[in-house]
Amino acid sequence: MDISYIAGLIDGDGTITLIVRRDHTCAFGYYFIPKIGVAQQEREVLDAIKECLGMGQIIYIGKGSYEWVVYNWDECRKIVSLLEGKLVVKARQLELLKEFLFLKEPYQAWTKEKFIRALEIAEELARLKKKGNVRKTIERIRAIRRFVESINYTPEIRGKKISERLKGRKFSEEARRKMSEAAKRRMKFVIRDEGGKMIGYSKELYKVLGVRLGPDGRVTCPKCGYTWRYRGRRKTATCPKCSKKILLFRPEL
Repeated sequence: MDISYIAGLIDGDGTITLIVRRDHTCAFGYYFIPKIGVAQQEREVLDAIKECLGMGQIIYIGKGSYEWVVYNWDECRKIVSLLEGKLVVKARQLELLKEFLFLKEPYQAWTKEKFIRALEIAEELARLKKKGNVRKTIERIRAIRRFVESINYTPEIRGKKISERLKGRKFSEEARRKMSEAAKRRMKFVIRDEGGKMIGYSKELYKVLGVRLGPDGRVTCPKCGYTWRYRGRRKTATCPKCSKKILLFRPEL
């Protein structure tokens, strides 16, 4: 397998995009994840791509399909240089991602102008993707851009601002009481090793404090009362309406 064949796969079934994630410890409260990937049902093809380039990872994305993805900043730079001039359909996406990757060095602080330009690139890449909820993604990126444009920010005072924000968090007496009671309830089900170090919770925690999962997979949020069908296999679920984390009790487990 050569780079021309890989370029054809990326041009046809690949993804070149820029993900924007929330994190209050990062500059402006957000950070970026570049992504280059190819989705296929035949894992052998993706294994060959990974072996040829020596980069990326293969993950299962459901419905019998797998995806070879690269998120690492330096690896994305190398792949962009290899694919340059070889794409037709996604040539514009590659050009935009290259501009983002070379806006600054990976561990260099963001300036306000460069951060806004990165958001513009993410918005255009979302528009070109044409998959998923594009309109919602674009609206979210535009809201972030308006927020960034409205604040007076310099990288030199980033650490001070973050520490002040964390130290300045205040909770009402009622909220503190509820958090204390919840912590005490959880401590009853803690499992510790021989040295006394906590290693997890017993299954009784989910049975006593968890929300019972119905036979059809329906869960009712104890906070807002919203009911939805949960199809995951985790011990916790997040309410789609109020974003509350819910412990789940599965009778069959």
